[in-house]
Amino acid sequence: MAENLRAFNKALDDSTFIYAAGPEDDKEVFENAMNLIKFETKNPILVVKNSELQKQLKMEPGKFYCYYKPSYINGFG
Repeated sequence: MAENLRAFNKALDDSTFIYAAGPEDDKEVFENAMNLIKFETKNPILVVKNSELQKQLKMEPGKFYCYYKPSYINGFG
């Protein structure tokens, strides 16, 4: 996951979305959300299925997370 974040987040307008998959995901809601997010980024959308990794990263199953390259413009100085 870290390698993908480094590879895809190089410019200020880059963003990578990651979905924390849950054991009981609603397939229709997931597909609708994926279709909306595909228009927001040119990068691939990653899916984390490993529950141990989700716990380490403090991700909640069933939620999307967005990672971007922070800078003075879009973050704190």
